[in-house]
Amino acid sequence: MGNLTELLKRVTQRYQPNVAMTNLAAIKVGRLQQAIDVIYPIWDKANRYVTAHSQPLGTLSIRPTVHELREDWVALQHALTDYGVS
Repeated sequence: MGNLTELLKRVTQRYQPNVAMTNLAAIKVGRLQQAIDVIYPIWDKANRYVTAHSQPLGTLSIRPTVHELREDWVALQHALTDYGVS
């Protein structure tokens, strides 16, 4: 599976102090929104499971099933493939 850092072509990297503006033109903007539409909801849902993040009472202590996690994983893989990350 491809690396999520390829979506933004390493313009910014975690724990790195600099922004690589020279990589900005390499971002596939025509495909980016489609990838965001898949990745963001999964990221948002995953944040509910992180203890340090606030959670609405309705979802407090609710954990995903293995089946749900596998579905999300497949969706992420497809989003990256469709974006062009190999």
